[in-house]
Amino acid sequence: MAGFICGGKIRSQQPVQTGEVYALYLLQEVQRQQLGTRLMRQLAESLKKQGCNSLVVYVIKDNPARRFYEKLGAIPVNSETSWIGDQEVEEIRYEWVSLDSLLKKAEQSTTHQ
Repeated sequence: MAGFICGGKIRSQQPVQTGEVYALYLLQEVQRQQLGTRLMRQLAESLKKQGCNSLVVYVIKDNPARRFYEKLGAIPVNSETSWIGDQEVEEIRYEWVSLDSLLKKAEQSTTHQ
């Protein structure tokens, strides 16, 4: 397995038409080969079929993967402090207001490699 994505309807009290990326992981040797973009596109298509029209992902502030989401059009909307084990971390909430905009960016990214 080179990587995986896990997502579904948002877990917080947001409108149920919002999806959430719960986890996205790629082995380092397959990063920057469009696999992450293809996984994001598949998740967005699946969420649209489930009635979602927007998507969020929470990313730790120091995570270099933030740039990946930004390239796909995600907009940082706020940040909050949370705990992972006994470590305090700052998470940034990224949002795609429209799944269609994410799908368009993903399509452009994979066709213009």
